[in-house]
Amino acid sequence: RLLSVDGSHTEEAVLADLSLAAAALAGGGVVILDDAVNADWPGVVSGLARHVFEAGEGEDRRLLPFALGYNKAFLCTARWQAVYGEALAPLGRKRARFLGHDCAVLPLGWIAAHFA
Repeated sequence: RLLSVDGSHTEEAVLADLSLAAAALAGGGVVILDDAVNADWPGVVSGLARHVFEAGEGEDRRLLPFALGYNKAFLCTARWQAVYGEALAPLGRKRARFLGHDCAVLPLGWIAAHFA
């Protein structure tokens, strides 16, 4: 139910990793994508954007963001997006639109403070 994607940081590799993760993910599962908003690795957000906007897997397999934090994007299928987004809302420091989707923005945490 939980997959972590921290592989190659090129757009093509991220797109392939997300397609594989979407196919393997159990119903209600979550994918955590590392370096999703890291300026040093623009291929990650580019690959994520292609996955979100090019619905090659179909609606039931496309992963969509519901939260951002700790340099990661938290993804799930459309069916679970509102459920997880609402569950994390009390933990978030704000809400923001990311790739066209409403997301909880989590506290910065020690990792962000360490690398700032």
